[in-house]
Amino acid sequence: MAESTELVEWQQAVPTIPQEVLNLARKIDIESSLDDSGGSTATLDIMAQILRAGTAEDVFAASNAGAVSAKEFIGIPFKFHTKDLQWKRSAAVFRENGNFPYYMLVRATNLQTGEEFVLTCGAPSVIAVLWRLGELGVLETADEAEGGSSFILDAKPTASGFSVLLIRPFKLAAPKASNAKKA
Repeated sequence: MAESTELVEWQQAVPTIPQEVLNLARKIDIESSLDDSGGSTATLDIMAQILRAGTAEDVFAASNAGAVSAKEFIGIPFKFHTKDLQWKRSAAVFRENGNFPYYMLVRATNLQTGEEFVLTCGAPSVIAVLWRLGELGVLETADEAEGGSSFILDAKPTASGFSVLLIRPFKLAAPKASNAKKA
């Protein structure tokens, strides 16, 4: 199968790519689609939320909700629904600057509020972690057992003043047993 224009452009912009990273990019390239599809699950979900809105205020709230960037979800635990994961090809402006040419789009649930939302993330470390967990069967097992995998995102500052987005597992605290005696 021929590599996509997006993958070829990225390889040209980044002269030295470790083989494991290039292999990951090639695998995602096969599964990814351009982000111009009005038929994607996430796009249709956003449209449905708008159309279900009962007031003008709710219409605009649903319209503005859209997809949430992972950068806006730092420190908030969420459940990742693997069955709704989609891989997308990034816009040319990202690839031309040497950024990883793919990002993910996934339905998730905010574990603090219970609200469902669509999460987008193009952070290379997050993509690599989630891809590898998928290969190891961890995500699928959690989907079957718990309805999804729970994570939290952290921003780790770099020496150059930027932040790197990292992902780690999140476990809900078990309810504390009550010491009260029954009458």
